[in-house]
Amino acid sequence: MADDSANPAEELIGQTINSRWKITERKNLDGKDTTGGFFSVPYVVTDTTTGDVAFMKVVNLAKALLIYQQQGVSTAEALNRITDNHLFEVDLAEACKLYKLKKVVRVLDHGDIPAEIPLLGRVGIPYIVFERADCDAHSLLDGGKRTDFGWHMATLHQVAVGIQELHRAKIAHQDVKRSNVVFFDEQRDSVKLIDLGRAVKRDRPSRNDQRLVPCQPINAPPECLYGFAPADWAEKHFAADVYMLGSLAYSMFFDVSMTFALLREVPPTLHPASLVGDSGFAGPYRDVLPVLQSALAQVLAAAEQHIDKRIREIYLSTLGFLCDPDPVRRGHPKNKTGFTDPYSCERFISAFRRMQLLMEGPLAA
Repeated sequence: MADDSANPAEELIGQTINSRWKITERKNLDGKDTTGGFFSVPYVVTDTTTGDVAFMKVVNLAKALLIYQQQGVSTAEALNRITDNHLFEVDLAEACKLYKLKKVVRVLDHGDIPAEIPLLGRVGIPYIVFERADCDAHSLLDGGKRTDFGWHMATLHQVAVGIQELHRAKIAHQDVKRSNVVFFDEQRDSVKLIDLGRAVKRDRPSRNDQRLVPCQPINAPPECLYGFAPADWAEKHFAADVYMLGSLAYSMFFDVSMTFALLREVPPTLHPASLVGDSGFAGPYRDVLPVLQSALAQVLAAAEQHIDKRIREIYLSTLGFLCDPDPVRRGHPKNKTGFTDPYSCERFISAFRRMQLLMEGPLAA
């Protein structure tokens, strides 16, 4: 079986892929699994035809096989999972291209790199090339680098547009957080979402559909942590994106996720058993839901004094709609009647834009 001493995915610097992509640098993502199910190696590449710099993600096939072997998965099944995950991500990229999504980072190329893998022989290692951003929201917010409300609202406006675009393409992102929001030249209108490694598509089943907790637990909607999965596809997946948008809106000001903030207000005995084990709560979600809704009210009340009075009412009501612990109620209440998509982000797009204008535009005092 493959090991790290015979791992071609980690030895690509200096090579030119597909007669176009010159691999110049390996990026350090602090061990982050950016593929939502199998490991990858991130590189900076240069387009030899244009000189443009891009980002390449190469499947770490040798390491993935080793991990699966340690889990008792056969080589054939491991290869099947790796291939399915990669092809699904490529399919998502093609769907984004078909729907002309402007707020999701574009895929520039994809294919296979011929390589020798022990016990497998000559195989193709999958790769995907993306347009490269300059920075992400996590790095910009680190250490309080960004404190102006207008910048925050302009960013959230663009993220909401990106989520709405994905939903129209029948895709749920499922991992909306600061490090997956990127900027080009730090311009507000250049904000885009990255990393569809955990995404799901309504008309394209994948292994991601089986995830009860689609992302890191600290960013997940509370129903996921308590083991509740709505039977309706939109209630399970689109509602999760809506919650994560609200959690992002909270974390940009308070530096913690909404899930973290909620659990601080919940008695330890009612923390989800999935996080704390036998000492936690493992009963029906409906039994703990009133406690979580009370916790949300406490979080919003505590936040009130820290929000500029010009946007305080809109901001707090928006957070309340986005982060309702009940996925059925979550979303704007005006979307819950008639034929409107209950998880549409259109009203939130408008709300973030209005808050931006209230802070810095023609509506500013």
